[in-house]
Amino acid sequence: MNSAKRLVSVLLIFTLISGCLGLNISASDGLLLPDYTMTEAQWDEYWSTVEGDNTQIALTPGRDETELNLNWHSEKKVAVPMVKVADNAAMENAKLFYGYSTLADNNQQTNRVTVTGLEENTKYYYSYSLGKDNWSEPEFYIARSADSFKALLVGDIQCSAVDDQTGYTDASNWNRLLNTALRNNPDTSFIISCGDQTQTGASAVEWAATLSPKAMRNLPMATTIGNHDHKGTTYKHYVNNPNSQLISTSKTGSPYWFRYGDVLFVVFNTTNINVFESHALAEKAIEANKDAKWRVALFHHDIYGTGHHACDDDNYLLQGVFSAILDKFEFDLAFDGHEHYYGRSYNMLNNEIVDLNYTANKVTDPDGTLYITTASASGKNRVYDEPYNHSWINFSYMSEELVYSEVEFTPNTFNIKTYAVDGNRLIDEYTIEKTDFTYSDIDTSENLFDTDALDRVLSHFMGDYYVIYVKVTEVIKFLLNTVKTVIG
Repeated sequence: MNSAKRLVSVLLIFTLISGCLGLNISASDGLLLPDYTMTEAQWDEYWSTVEGDNTQIALTPGRDETELNLNWHSEKKVAVPMVKVADNAAMENAKLFYGYSTLADNNQQTNRVTVTGLEENTKYYYSYSLGKDNWSEPEFYIARSADSFKALLVGDIQCSAVDDQTGYTDASNWNRLLNTALRNNPDTSFIISCGDQTQTGASAVEWAATLSPKAMRNLPMATTIGNHDHKGTTYKHYVNNPNSQLISTSKTGSPYWFRYGDVLFVVFNTTNINVFESHALAEKAIEANKDAKWRVALFHHDIYGTGHHACDDDNYLLQGVFSAILDKFEFDLAFDGHEHYYGRSYNMLNNEIVDLNYTANKVTDPDGTLYITTASASGKNRVYDEPYNHSWINFSYMSEELVYSEVEFTPNTFNIKTYAVDGNRLIDEYTIEKTDFTYSDIDTSENLFDTDALDRVLSHFMGDYYVIYVKVTEVIKFLLNTVKTVIG
């Protein structure tokens, strides 16, 4: 009898535990993204409803994980853009947020609103309007924990309407990549796009194609300015970036920064020849986030890239300048695009490979910066007769396949996993572990001239003649010091 009672008790306990686990799993499932997968017929039917529609709302990260930025195009209208947010699809007890409008291309306006006060591990619903009527159908956004998080890393979405006038082909590939990545990683917090969101930088139709996937209504995308974006001026009308540099000499848009948990993302504009702005941006972002445990740079040009762009003179110029900036401010990681050819560098410091044991694809407290070059998210990958074997590349993957990366930050690790969409094959994985989260103090009285950026640039372009520059510089400095001593 006692044995029977013990058995019943054990079964009851097991049932209760299972029930609790089931409830936890169910609650967790509510914070996962749905499966956006479509058949070709379903995509075509959906495409007919969004083709050429550049008024689709776009989400971008806020200043930190408690905020969300939204923007959308509309006809010109004298009204205040508004977004209401609730924790239920019925939009009961919704909170109202007001924004502002600016003039855009195509006789339209851009409407921007920032939502604040978001709480982690909460599914929100939002609706937007100009004025207090014609509210959109509610869409959802999941505010996740920022202690550990994932982000989808892509580059060169580059939807083009040049050939088919609609962007259908590139949008279809982009949608397939996005849906596959999110099906495998439904806990993704946001997307990182390393530039060239469109082909011409001047087409509303191309932006409509880039924004067309359903998942774009639910996930914010942090974008960078690429050389194709720089061909036009539409980029700045389709983003609502936080902490934008107020004064910029670029016609395309402004660089910016945002924080997610303990990770600081600084988004540079490598198409802007005024590189002093980039130095000032890094300094300002880091001074405002001294307690951040990770520093990540985002930009378009692949300064330690995989293919032929890495051999271009303009790229060597950027390499000299931006490697000096990233070294000075001790960035842990840099994500870029431009090459349409995936690769991962060795850790680089002072324009040289850091001596580490890379064989295990895991390093601890490394010096220098790890550079990741993305493939094209719409499949416009470059395939050469022979792969480029740049000295700074630790791993590269050259293929016409759709390729994406999922990056994950935990309190003390960074991990990247890169996949081919077809066959869902793992191509590359790499981990950085940190036990030391201290950085050097910044001297705010210094500027870009106080780095060795110029020396890095000249040493490449002058080659063997660089030694002449060094000697002449030393002589000039000696003479100037002598004059100061005599006068003083």
